[in-house]
Amino acid sequence: AVVSTQSTRVTSFCCIILKGKETLNISSTITIKSNNLHHNHTHTLNATPLRVLHTRTTKRYNSQTHKERKMQLDRRYGVLGFIFTLVLLSSNTLANTPSPSPSTNTQASQEEYQRKIAEWPSSLHGNIDDCCCDIETVDRSVDGLHKLMDKLSNATFFRYFKVNFYKDCPFWVEVHECSADGPGFCGVCEVPEDQIPEPWKVSRVQPTNDVTWKDNEEDIWILQDDRDEDTVYVDLPQNPERFTGYVGSNPAKIWLTIYKENCFPNPEECLEERVFYRLISGLHASTTAHIFEDHFDGETWKPNVELFASRLGIFPDRLKNIYFTFLFLLRAANKASDFLTNYNYYTGYKDDQDTQALIKKLLSTDLLCSSSFDESSMFQGEKASLKRDIMSKFRNISEIMDCVACQTCKVHAKLQILGIGTALKILMADNKKVIESLQRNEIIALINTLHKFSESIEIIQKMKERQNSTIKKPSLSALPVSNTPNAVLGLVVAGLLILPAVIFLCKNRIVTKAEQNSSKKPQHPNHHKNHENNSHKNNGNNSNHNDRYTTPRKKKKTW
Repeated sequence: AVVSTQSTRVTSFCCIILKGKETLNISSTITIKSNNLHHNHTHTLNATPLRVLHTRTTKRYNSQTHKERKMQLDRRYGVLGFIFTLVLLSSNTLANTPSPSPSTNTQASQEEYQRKIAEWPSSLHGNIDDCCCDIETVDRSVDGLHKLMDKLSNATFFRYFKVNFYKDCPFWVEVHECSADGPGFCGVCEVPEDQIPEPWKVSRVQPTNDVTWKDNEEDIWILQDDRDEDTVYVDLPQNPERFTGYVGSNPAKIWLTIYKENCFPNPEECLEERVFYRLISGLHASTTAHIFEDHFDGETWKPNVELFASRLGIFPDRLKNIYFTFLFLLRAANKASDFLTNYNYYTGYKDDQDTQALIKKLLSTDLLCSSSFDESSMFQGEKASLKRDIMSKFRNISEIMDCVACQTCKVHAKLQILGIGTALKILMADNKKVIESLQRNEIIALINTLHKFSESIEIIQKMKERQNSTIKKPSLSALPVSNTPNAVLGLVVAGLLILPAVIFLCKNRIVTKAEQNSSKKPQHPNHHKNHENNSHKNNGNNSNHNDRYTTPRKKKKTW
């Protein structure tokens, strides 16, 4: 204890410990500072501690310790219960997170998913947004147009595409993730030197009818690499677009980068942004359709109806974007019809005349002549500034294609990006000379991209027939991945957290019962005897104080 007065202050103190002895002599030396003088005072105390007082004090101490332990346990159980609740809620949230395809956690969701799989062929109909055409009209005309495009794409002029495989990815380190190399997978069959047309060897770039025109920066939608020294010619019919085994984080990262970094956040609010988004989505859906039409099952390539239905069929907006991009390309070919008709398709091979005739026949088809898309309403007034933003984003996408690690995939990605960029260049050009300045590789890309999208529409029609003729339910491999393992993992973690708490609680209850049983035992006779002897030594004023300690106290329940 520390005692303070006006002139005296205790600077040291002594501790008195009652050990239950009959008589305890306690002496201490207290140093007192007063008026800068040091005095040593020795104080002797003769004390006769009471056992009852000692026992009562001990009980109070044990009771206080027990309350503190109980509060600590309550806090521990509260924290564990809170963690357990959070784990259960998080596992339930993960299990019920919406995905592109319906979840298969319950029987109802499975039936809903299978219903959508069975009904997707009939859900694709009606008008195509932002176009002056409907799906039924395209389906009726695309068959004859696709046969014509097949012949045209096999002509010598259109079958050889120039591409650069060796440009470094400007965004991240390229990772090779093909499951198999070689022709038919990620490998590419290059055109031998002796098969390259002789006029193409004379000049790296074929002049277009002796027109000397240099594109302005506002007219460049894509940065071409056909002037690079590392370019090679690829035979497109010998390297078809299909499943190559190019799977993993790299292709997913490419599409994620395209959609997140180079697409607008709210494309539905603006026509220009919506058109840009639908072109990219149409390219993605068309690529997916080709992969599932020629899918490798471990032994051979064949159509995969289940995967097509689960990834594309039950999403009508993705399929309609294929139709939209197809009509957009048709409109570009129609606008450049005069230039394409008079272009020199000479290669030195025998099919040059047939190529010229096929081009004229293509440009005279009914579907091509119809006004499928109206570009005159784009980039008008205040929206004129959007043109530069969209061009910048499209250039970024063309550079992302250099990050594709699969050579076959890179060929078709660069081909179709250049084809869509050429269509944008034609439709958004304010000067006729822009169209007349098209290079050979741009024309090849435009016609081959148009052929690929007509083939995608053919694939959709074939998949409709296969789906309608298929009676069996889709296999489990085609079902979307469920989040059930996350819920199971959450329950396991919660069980591991709550099990030690339950064991500790049970153990603590056993100890508490043992303490309660021991407290009911009779006290030692000497305890009452000493208490009676000591109580007579006190006066009447202190008798009530002593009786308060000797009176039995009712035990309170602790749990």
